[in-house]
Amino acid sequence: MNFLIILAIFVATILLAIVLERVFNSPILVTITIFAIYLIILAVLSIIGSVTDLPIAILIVTLLAIGAYITAVIVRFIRCICNRFLGSCCTMCPNEQDDDIDFALNKTIGNQITDRNEFCKHKSKLE
Repeated sequence: MNFLIILAIFVATILLAIVLERVFNSPILVTITIFAIYLIILAVLSIIGSVTDLPIAILIVTLLAIGAYITAVIVRFIRCICNRFLGSCCTMCPNEQDDDIDFALNKTIGNQITDRNEFCKHKSKLE
């Protein structure tokens, strides 16, 4: 029974990582968010006495966060492939309008302009 609960939590983590990567568009933010959520849940469970072996629980939370990071990186890589080969007909990929907004924001803040996607180079009118 415990194995099924752990498996369900791992599958839920993967699904949550996919959704959060789509929202945040950053694997690091996905990992930090999921780690923070599970750490808060772990702290509450530790306070009420449900968790007796805290180091093992922290290790499990860390493994779940690493799994979320790997999932978010895979999702981002798939989105890059989608953008590269399907171009404008792809509804999963960010469009050039988002790049224009990022360019304006970076110019306003004064940051160095970097490519939004780490794994693929977009053909953009900004380069």
